[in-house]
Amino acid sequence: MTRGKILEMIQAEMIKAGRVKAGKIKIGGVKKDKVKTDRVAMDKVTITKEEVTPSKKVDPVILRKVVEAVDKNYTNDILLQLSSLFMYSFLFRHRKDFEEALGAPREISKRMKKFQLVEQLATVFASKVLFDKLIAAIPSDAAKALSILVWDGAKKVGELETEIKTEILVRPLKEKEHSFYSYEHTKNIKGDYLFFCFRDRGYDYYYGYRKFSPDRYTIFLPDEVRKVLKTYLTPPEDYFLSPLDTIAKTDFIHKSEGEVFKELPLYYEYIRQGHLQLLKDGKPVKASLRHLKQSSAAKEFYEGGSKELDLLKTNLMVALVRAAIKPEKPKDPLELLKQLFDSYKEQAGISWSMSNFLTHIKVKSGTSLYYLDSKKKINASVFSLLKKLPPGHWISIENLLRFILLRDINVAPVEAPSASRFLYLIQKDNLYDKKTFIDNAMYHEAIIAPLIKGSMSLFAAFGLVDIAYDFPTNKALQVKGEQYLSVFDGIKYVQLTELGAYLSGLTKQYTKPIQEEKRAEIILDTNRLIITLHGEDRLISMILENFATQIGENRYKVDYSSFLKECASKEDIKRRIKLFKIEIASKPPQVWLDFFDRVLARVHPLTPQEALKVFKLSPDKELIHLVATDSILKQYILKADDFHIIVEQNNFPKVKQRLESLGYLI
Repeated sequence: MTRGKILEMIQAEMIKAGRVKAGKIKIGGVKKDKVKTDRVAMDKVTITKEEVTPSKKVDPVILRKVVEAVDKNYTNDILLQLSSLFMYSFLFRHRKDFEEALGAPREISKRMKKFQLVEQLATVFASKVLFDKLIAAIPSDAAKALSILVWDGAKKVGELETEIKTEILVRPLKEKEHSFYSYEHTKNIKGDYLFFCFRDRGYDYYYGYRKFSPDRYTIFLPDEVRKVLKTYLTPPEDYFLSPLDTIAKTDFIHKSEGEVFKELPLYYEYIRQGHLQLLKDGKPVKASLRHLKQSSAAKEFYEGGSKELDLLKTNLMVALVRAAIKPEKPKDPLELLKQLFDSYKEQAGISWSMSNFLTHIKVKSGTSLYYLDSKKKINASVFSLLKKLPPGHWISIENLLRFILLRDINVAPVEAPSASRFLYLIQKDNLYDKKTFIDNAMYHEAIIAPLIKGSMSLFAAFGLVDIAYDFPTNKALQVKGEQYLSVFDGIKYVQLTELGAYLSGLTKQYTKPIQEEKRAEIILDTNRLIITLHGEDRLISMILENFATQIGENRYKVDYSSFLKECASKEDIKRRIKLFKIEIASKPPQVWLDFFDRVLARVHPLTPQEALKVFKLSPDKELIHLVATDSILKQYILKADDFHIIVEQNNFPKVKQRLESLGYLI
């Protein structure tokens, strides 16, 4: 009997016993359609790559990313425990699926190295077939925890235990059993939860030992794993936005769509003309903001609120206008709005967010915001959310925040690992202030939620959305001295307006809901520098404050003092004349043109002379007499008056020499 015949008989017995499956093998270097084996000790029998069904093989790019994530986040000890308690028996039962997922046979034993254990767990996560069988094999509470961590991201352990109504960490019998000097938490994890990663959130010291609390730990799955598993799991309800026809009662509802066309030109002009006063750190002076609000008669979010809430809307509007200001203002307020939000979308990263929406967050001393910046156009990403809102229907802010979280929409101005190292909150802890660094478990609540709420408030200030809101409160997190984390915590609902739908690109046409404020007729006196207004016009009144002094209800007088106010150079005067001709009168009467000519002609009437030196004489009668009568001194002294003399720079050594010869030391 030939050797090949013997091998065929052995293989047939193996197929019958279920040890191998029909496939392609090599016998003595010749391919034959026979069997597939799992590292069976057979002389010169080699498994080829063609035996795996292509559709069941995991995408190698995805697998590589998941392998890297597992290797980085799971220790060898955890993987060994997981293998001993679950993975070894699970993979042994589903060996076929495991090898088909990899496209090659693999060893499965109780003695494995870390790279093998990593590959096993990564393959279970990356293969839908294996993952479905994993979900069926683990207890329902562990499966529920897995789904929550996949969709919601990192959680405090105690928080997750409350949600699934099951303990994840084994409680120590005594406090001393949880020693600081032996703080490994791996031994406290229940076996069903070894699939998850844990991170210590900090330390509490109590007589040399660390107090046990499940909330001292964060439980999570690596982001690359979460991305894959989201494609396998049924999404939660908040994966979709749910339009509401009616909403619960709130303290306030703010609608600015009709008013913004009157308010915006005033804000823009006020800032463009330099009326906005700034502090040394670049922030607007509150008195200046209050004057702008009174001039525009704009309605604030919280009228008469606390000092943090009093000028909230005005601050947001000023911040955006300042960032987008240009020398020439578009005449159409709708075009001006487009200009503002085009500029807003170009603002990138953490600096804009920290200045306007994340003022509750502190940065670790010595840390540059540039270093933390994600370098992504986060504002553009946030603005794109408007396209996802259904026009004319309310959406709860919690629904919107969950929608962002569940769909992994990137609105993060700083990456979570950087936030956990460099960003913190100041909170009250009994009698002391406590720095709380922003770890994974609180990242969404501390950064993403305030960013989105603040952005929606900005959009509401300019009429892109309506908002329904209360006074701010936050049960989960608060900053020192307040009942809230962020001043924007009061927002409950948001509704896209027709203006928001148009500016976001959701619709192509837009009709303004109201006409802009009617402009007053401006009358310039032909003989005197007097301006009279016929009608009310807040914008023109604001502009006239640059040039004139009000002398009556609608009458203004221009003189040199009022016109030159805040001018420091000839260029400033030219700009002021140009603004006058654009905003007040393009062809003013001759008396006004003559006035402009005189103003320009009188610029810098005093010219400093660098080549001259001025000296004051000491009250010495003989010295004064010498200066007045000495023939040599008189050659070089240009002017002598009231005990002062003027000498040309190059003649000063001769004056000095003559005085010293007469006994005066210079």
